Amino acid sequence: MQPAFFSNQLKITGRPILCFGDSNTWGYEPGSARQIKKADRWPTQLGRLIGKAVVQDGVCGRTATVEDTVGGRPTAEPALTRVLEAQGPFDTVFLMLGTNDLKAHLDQSADEIVSAMLIHASKAK
Repeated sequence: MQPAFFSNQLKITGRPILCFGDSNTWGYEPGSARQIKKADRWPTQLGRLIGKAVVQDGVCGRTATVEDTVGGRPTAEPALTRVLEAQGPFDTVFLMLGTNDLKAHLDQSADEIVSAMLIHASKAK
């Protein structure tokens, strides 16, 4: 299956796009721990390129699978459900999660991360 970006699966209607994820979606600036200016973040750039409204929901350290109690960082739920219900429906949902789940102390396998992402993707349909 081709990614939505390279196929006709990317819907273009009047509804916004949701970019939901971790520090990459939030706009973390490597080396500074600051947030990149909104105009320079990838969700803003995406909206500008395709002429669509984009809802950006990124949290540093957010995981797809389990809460990171060591880092005090949240999992994707219940935030994903909340934004889908409060601001949806969306034309397209980009889920940018999984990197933080690879932390050794979380002990998550690739299969567990993929399974969690598939559950999140099914909610976003």
